[in-house]
Amino acid sequence: MQTSYLRYMVEIERTRSITQAAANLFLSQPNLSRILREIEEQLGYALFERTSRGVRPTEEGNAFLRHARRILSEVEAIEGISVGRRQPDRFRICMPRSTRIMAMTIDYLNTLPPDRALDAMLRECHVRRAFDSIAAGEADLAIIRYRAEYQRYFEDQAAENRLDFELLNSYRYRITLHRDHPLARREEIAAADLDALTEIIHGDTFRAHSVSGGPRKRIHSVDRHAQLMLVSRVPDAFMWSTSVLPEDLERWNLVQRSVVDNRVDYCNALVSVAPEQLNDIERGYAAFVRERHGN
Repeated sequence: MQTSYLRYMVEIERTRSITQAAANLFLSQPNLSRILREIEEQLGYALFERTSRGVRPTEEGNAFLRHARRILSEVEAIEGISVGRRQPDRFRICMPRSTRIMAMTIDYLNTLPPDRALDAMLRECHVRRAFDSIAAGEADLAIIRYRAEYQRYFEDQAAENRLDFELLNSYRYRITLHRDHPLARREEIAAADLDALTEIIHGDTFRAHSVSGGPRKRIHSVDRHAQLMLVSRVPDAFMWSTSVLPEDLERWNLVQRSVVDNRVDYCNALVSVAPEQLNDIERGYAAFVRERHGN
């Protein structure tokens, strides 16, 4: 089985569409369908099943794709052994949706010489997608965010995929709200104080029914700018978030406050392929991140 065929299957999984995958791979849809059919006949099981929203991996397909991503990652590592074949201007990073982490990344890019070639991809995504992107060779390093109780799980995930794992820091979410919000003047805020308010939530999942527990009013949005606008303009709105940059708080007339009975700890960690597989830009970024989080 050609490694290019493995890439084709990973792309079908990523797009959840044979037609879109074919377009991204510069193949015709009938040709990609034929390749998929031939692979499934060779393996003796189906990799994907059709749904009303495209295709999704079967149980056997999920196992196949896990191995395919590892193989592709190993192939890229082999190709990267020769320094002359490394792409010196490549910078592929996955990160959580965070203005602070994005600002830190921009600060690092601004330290590079103005005449330095750069081919960067900054992908904001969930921790699971970050691991998948590195395994597929789409990224070389990631900052991941997770609840502290899953520390061992993600360390094991990194070890299983032969990735470096380094804990950066731990913290608790706080609420962000308008500076004129009644709770902004409270010395102590409890979770129960939030139940009658409007919560701004990151997400775009449409639910057929309401969710029980917590605030009765919720507004979902995936756009960071829209979230800040909602918190700023909806009178009783609040949003759980990590530390927001002071300039963003000032720009949107916002403040952040701790909730006394919130005891959920989160962590940020740096995950990457082996250091020898990183180029100078990527190694420099890893060192920059360690220095920032060490301050």
